Amino acid sequence: HKTDPTTPNQKIEELITIHARPASFGKQLKGTVKEYGQAVRASPFKACGELRNSADITGKIVIMTRGGCKFLEKARRIQSLGAKGGIVVDNTTRPYNQHYYMSMALGEADNVNIPMVFVFLEDAKPLLQALDENPEMGVILSDYNELRPKFISPATGDDPAIQGSPNAPGSSP
Repeated sequence: HKTDPTTPNQKIEELITIHARPASFGKQLKGTVKEYGQAVRASPFKACGELRNSADITGKIVIMTRGGCKFLEKARRIQSLGAKGGIVVDNTTRPYNQHYYMSMALGEADNVNIPMVFVFLEDAKPLLQALDENPEMGVILSDYNELRPKFISPATGDDPAIQGSPNAPGSSP
């Protein structure tokens, strides 16, 4: 067993770390800045209209797929429902690429205050599988370099990481 990094003495069965690209807007995940919450899948998964599970979004990290509307629209929608953050999963199969960026015009996202990250589909598969197996799964959105020395073996890169702990509680400490 490992200890949940956000809740002292909370045991977790598994810790999954995946690379994610941060949005150029919203809360930035640098240094010790992180967001923790229970994961929930948007329904519909594209999160481009009214969400059928809008009552389940408050205080959670929302996982949704790319496409159907702008990344910024997804962020505004889930933020308006009280989400703590969002993970947008690519809708095509391609491997992680540290040079892939999502961009938008400066100033158009001034009203988004939650962290948003983009994850390639292949990299997100373990996260999605863990969520299917444990709907109460907790997720940490954080700077990869901040977590690396404590929780995973050393690797290069400075990308934020998503750490899914399938048996961690979903509420903030």
